Amino acid sequence: FDDPIVRDSIDQLIESLKMKDAPRVFNFDRLSGLSDTQLREVVGEADFPTVKRLLQHMQENDQRAGSYFRGVAMVRDATNNPLSTLMTAAHEIGHHLYQTEQQAALENNALRPRLLKAFEKHPQYKRYVELYGDAKGFEEWYADQVSRWATKQYINRSAKTMTDRHFKNLAQRLKRLWRAMAQGFRIRKGPKAPEFEQYIEQVVESRKEATR
Repeated sequence: FDDPIVRDSIDQLIESLKMKDAPRVFNFDRLSGLSDTQLREVVGEADFPTVKRLLQHMQENDQRAGSYFRGVAMVRDATNNPLSTLMTAAHEIGHHLYQTEQQAALENNALRPRLLKAFEKHPQYKRYVELYGDAKGFEEWYADQVSRWATKQYINRSAKTMTDRHFKNLAQRLKRLWRAMAQGFRIRKGPKAPEFEQYIEQVVESRKEATR
């Protein structure tokens, strides 16, 4: 990705989650014009079939901002709104986190009911279910929550650490982009779920403990 905001935030998100098998995140616009030979050289033979599938899927629907399958995320680069690109990438990484966590934390007898209750209280709950069904709807909500959490974390961290004039201006740009998300990214409306924020913070903290 051309924008350093996007590159850095994706790296920081993956690092903070410390997933055992981190997803690979690719720029659709960089890969879509490559031949199969060139594509194999860039992504490797192991991921070539998955990347090829995702490219074809997004080429068939130019309104799709991102897609995920088997450990690979494909993201369309919104050049005029890097924060939109970031949110899309974080959403697709959220799918990876969901699928790697569902056999562990999401099956926790105390945790899963809390997350399901938060999902059911979401103003767009019925819409999620209508579009995706119960199980897939929950996963889409989960991925959306990861996206919102990751973007909030990056903006807050940036605003606190950017001290000189240039970076203060950049922080303000980030906030303006955040307010423009309705135009750059079709985010589901509704309040953030505090239960999810507690969950994701626990995930991050548990990963930190495991690496100490």
